[in-house]
This record gives sequence, structure tokens and C-alpha cells, in this order.
Amino acid sequence: MKQRYSYLILLCVPLLYLAMSLYLMKARGPDWIMTPNDHAYYIIFNSLSFINSEPLGRLFYPGVTNVVFGAAVVKAAHLVYGTTDIVTDVLQNPELYQTAYNRSLMAILTLSIFVSGIFVRSATNNLLFGILFQTSPLLLLRIFSHTISIGGGMPENFQLTGGLLLASVGLKLIKCGQPVEPSIISNGRFHIPTDIPWGRYTTWLAIIIGFSIATKFTALPLLAFPFILIPGIRRKLFFILAAIVSSFLFMLPIFKYWGSIFSRMTARWTQSTAEHVQRGGINSAFDRTIDGIERLYSQAPGFFIILMLCICFCVLMLTLKRFRQVHFNPIALRLMFATTICMVCATWFLAHRPYGHYLFSFVGLSGLGMILVFSFTADMIRLLKWKKRAWVVSRGLPVVIFVLFAVIRIPDFQNNVKWWGSIKDAAMGHNKILETEYRDAAKINTPHTDTIWWALIMSDFNAKGVYKKEIAGIIPPDVYFYLWDGEHCHNAGGQYFNIEEIVSKHKSVVFYGSPFEVTRTSITGVPGKYKEPADLTLHTVSWEGFKRIAQVDKIRLRGRYSFGPSENNEQSINRKSAINWDASGEFPQWLQIDFSPNISRPVITRYTMDLIEEGGEGKMPKNWQLQGSNDGINWSVLDKR
Repeated sequence: MKQRYSYLILLCVPLLYLAMSLYLMKARGPDWIMTPNDHAYYIIFNSLSFINSEPLGRLFYPGVTNVVFGAAVVKAAHLVYGTTDIVTDVLQNPELYQTAYNRSLMAILTLSIFVSGIFVRSATNNLLFGILFQTSPLLLLRIFSHTISIGGGMPENFQLTGGLLLASVGLKLIKCGQPVEPSIISNGRFHIPTDIPWGRYTTWLAIIIGFSIATKFTALPLLAFPFILIPGIRRKLFFILAAIVSSFLFMLPIFKYWGSIFSRMTARWTQSTAEHVQRGGINSAFDRTIDGIERLYSQAPGFFIILMLCICFCVLMLTLKRFRQVHFNPIALRLMFATTICMVCATWFLAHRPYGHYLFSFVGLSGLGMILVFSFTADMIRLLKWKKRAWVVSRGLPVVIFVLFAVIRIPDFQNNVKWWGSIKDAAMGHNKILETEYRDAAKINTPHTDTIWWALIMSDFNAKGVYKKEIAGIIPPDVYFYLWDGEHCHNAGGQYFNIEEIVSKHKSVVFYGSPFEVTRTSITGVPGKYKEPADLTLHTVSWEGFKRIAQVDKIRLRGRYSFGPSENNEQSINRKSAINWDASGEFPQWLQIDFSPNISRPVITRYTMDLIEEGGEGKMPKNWQLQGSNDGINWSVLDKR
């Protein structure tokens, strides 16, 4: 009965996580809102390709578990909700399938948090330690409550699942061959257990490692944990072999893409080095590492606090063993050193690509380190025969941490809900303006745009363009996508247009997305890589959050002009130059402008003539005609003064 109640209590934290996730996802809104995430539906597009044996697109190094899991969810959701063939149904209802995928992912993580809590409670015989371990993602990662609402099929949830299971299975070893309430230290010698089923544990650890690596290569430092924990050279070699086989089996569905994945990983490493140099002129490997660690610390300070505590306790354990003849539980000793060394390896490895969400694979180990520190402290106090104080450490400190969680994390969660809500409101407001006030206008999307059109285009782009033809039939023909070269756009069908041509074809044109000056620095930070159309005059209609709607007021001409009474003096004109014409000689005279071939049938709404310099009023014409021609031979009078 007591154990049944403990299971119910351990279910509270996973359900809390699930409730927080669903609430944040609701506050965030639909997945076509791509601020600040740019992944949208690409995982379910890749999963759809996996189902239909089509080429896979962008793989998140490698993200195999997400693609395979997504394929299972898409297939199951189609059986329940599908009304047409699976490709048509997914492309026409991507939000439905993405929501099913996100919620299934949350359910898997909720289950893994519950199971890991049971393992920790069973290993330590301490219910509070089980709850503390379950809450470690919320306690240690400042970015956790921010990123759990970013669905999009990102590997972070599976990274977290693998890390939690690895740490909880490792901790379960501490109970093998020991009393019901295992101790870490004593003033007498420990009985070294001989009945531990190392083969079974090694196999399970290798399976979890293979799962984690197949989810994301940033989990590679996890290899250090079982390698140090497992005793004996033969067992270690067996683990390495089993981990390689496990990783191979998990990545088997994308076997033919291995070459492109590894080449992309190499490119990312080079890009990371360039980003460090760009950010602060950092060239040396040592300085890049220090800079990366500082950036990681700013995103996950709790992780580094636990790491420093683990390092300090490792030093203390070695000191007590060497000089005070204090004996340690050998499994607990291995756990402490394996956890600490693995966290150090992760810090060094990720410092070269310092993004806090890459630490998700190691959150479980930081939770394990926290429990070992508490257990070690409580046993040391108990050894000094301060039983009441030991109880305070093993039972009271976790309660204090829960209170700190409520004090620190709840306001943080509320701020995140508010922040996501503001982004959703801005996106919904902008889309309503586009649908009502600019229904008939051409809409040019610039990265990153919070529209269903941009989400479909980017998702298909990341999925290798397999569904370009189908998506071209969904996206309206007056929707375009800017190429960041200063001149060109493309439509959903992949046809390219000069901006002049788009302006000449439509009565009204609007740009929607991040302002050019913001996007130039936020995407890569490389000056000049992304060019804005400098020859446009834009009028901002609406600006909320990170996005704006801007209407095109003017576009400068480009083409050639010629003038004279009889001779043809032809000169070029670009969009930034004005035409200076000082007529002399016999009348009548003419000025002919040949528009760029990109401008088809331009609409002239107004024209002006101005003085070249002050005092030249006498040179202004008194009578003139404005004529137009489609072939340069037959002319029609458009205006006469």
C-alpha cells in the first residue's frame, strides 16, 4: 500500500510537466508561428517521406528517433483523422498532424520522467530523492520552460528522455548487494557485491546510449558515464562494442544519408569556429572554449553549480580515503566519478557549439550528481553520529529545493507564457491584416515570417523539396518569398521574379516579416550576406513584436533612356539615378525611357518634372505630351499639358 502511494506521488511531477507543456503550447499558438523557431512542420514532412520511401531532407544530426517516431504518429493519426490519401491529408492539415506529434512526444517524456523517478526512489529508498530527480530539468535549466513549448519535432525531448533513463539505470546499481537503505561512506569496509548482473546492465546502458546518439550527436559525451562506471577491461570493451552496434541499429533507417550527415557536422564545426571569431575576434582554441563555457553558463547556471559541487566532493572523497581511511561504497564512488567526468566532457564538447538546449542529454546526470551530493553529505553527518542533521540533509534539503523551485520557476513560467502570448497575438493580428486589408495585394515574405505559407515553404525546403508541386497548389499565386539578394523573389512553384516585375504586375505589394536591418544581424551576424532591396520606398503599416507589414510606395526605375530632336543619344539608367535633361536646339524635343524587361506593362500613376538647379525656371517646358508605347513604334497620348 505504501509503495502504491509513492507511485501516485511520483506521478505528480510528470503530470505537472505535461500540464505546463500543454499550457505553454497553447500560449505559443499554432506551429506555423515560426518566431523564434524556424522548423515548423519539417519533421512530419520528413516522416511522411520516410513512410513513402522518398528522399529525406534535413536531419538534425541525425534525429533518427524523431523521424521514425514521427512516421508512426503520422500513420496512426491518418488512420483516425484521414479523409484522403496520406500525402494530401498531411499537406492540407499539417497543424493537425504536428499537434498529434507534439503531444505524443510530450507523453513519451512524461512517461520517462515517471519511470526514472521510480528507479531513483527504488535505488535510494528515498521518495524525496525520486521527486528531486524528476524535477531536475525544471530546476537546472533556465531555458527548459522556454524550450519545451517549441515542438516542431526537435530532438530535445528525446535527448532529455535518454539522459534521464541513463542516470536512473546507473543509480539503480547502487542498491545491488547492499542493505535496503544503501550508504555511501562508513568507518568500516564495504562488502563488494559479486552478484551484480553486469551483462544485463551493460546491455541496457548501451541501448540507451545508442538511442541518445541516434537522437543527436551532441550526446556523444554520455559514453564516458558507462565506460567509467562499468568495472573491468573486458566489460568496458563489451560496452563499447554494444554501444556501437546499438547506435548503428538505431541509425539504420538513414544508412544512405550517413555521408551527408557527417559532412554537415564538419561544416557546423567550422561554422562554430567562425562564429566565435565573428563574435569577439576569438581565434585560439582555448579562448573559444572559455567563451563557449561562459555562454553555456549564462543559459544553464544550475548545471554548472551541480558540476562544481560534484568536483569538490570528488576531491573530498579522495582526500578522506587517502588520509582518513574512510571507506566508500565502491558503486557510489564509481557513480560520483563517472557523473562528474561525463559532465566535464559534455561541457568541453558543447563549448564549441554553446547552445543551452544541447545540455538536455546531460540533465539526468546533473540530477544524479545532485542526489549523490546530498547522500554523501547525509552519510558523512550520520558517520559523525549527528542523525538529526543527517535527516535534515536527506529529507529537508530536497523540500527546500522544491520551495526554491516554486519561488524562482513559477514567475519564470508566467513570464514565458506572457512572452509566447505576445508573439502569438502579434502573428494573429498581422495575418488578419493581410487577409482583410491586403487580400488582393502581392505578399512578399521575408525570413522569418509567421504565416502558414512560409511554414509550408520552409518545411518543404528542409524536407528536400519533395512536396513542392503539391504545396504550389496550396499557396496562392500572389504570395512570394524574398531571396535576400536585393532583387529577386520566388513563388511556391519555384519560379523566380524580379521585384520590379512583381510591383508592375500587382496594384499593391506588401512585405511581411522581420525588418531587414534586424534580420541581417540576427540570422548569421555576417555583414553584407543578406541584402535588402535598397531601391524600394516602404511604408510600415503595422509593427508588433519582431515582425512588420510594410507597403511598397515607390520603386526606382531601371532601364535606358534616349533624348534629342533627331539624333539618338542613348544612356543607361539604374534605379538609384535621376534623369537630368537639359534640352537645347530645335523643337519639338523628346525624352524616351525604355523600362527594364523585368517590368511588364508598367502602370503609370503620376510623374513629376523638377529643376536641375535654382534659377532655371525659364528652361521648364510650357507644353508637353506624355506618350506610351508597347513596341516603340505606335504611340498613344497618356497626358497632354
